[in-house]
Amino acid sequence: MEASIVIPSGADYGVYEGYVRISNVDDPKEKYQVPFAVRVSDKGFDLIELDRHAVTNDWNFHYFLDPFLTWISD
Repeated sequence: MEASIVIPSGADYGVYEGYVRISNVDDPKEKYQVPFAVRVSDKGFDLIELDRHAVTNDWNFHYFLDPFLTWISD
């Protein structure tokens, strides 16, 4: 079984919601309803702020690597 959602390039910005309905051809009483939501917006990012510096995926020590959360008490 394959399902796809095609959004036209001229679709208005917003959130589109619906259901994918699935029926068993061997047993018509067996039916499923799967919800989905798609958000249409501008391409790209408006603003990105990172909490920490990026580090490599090899787990060697890096001076920006701080795997523990810092607790600041009042």
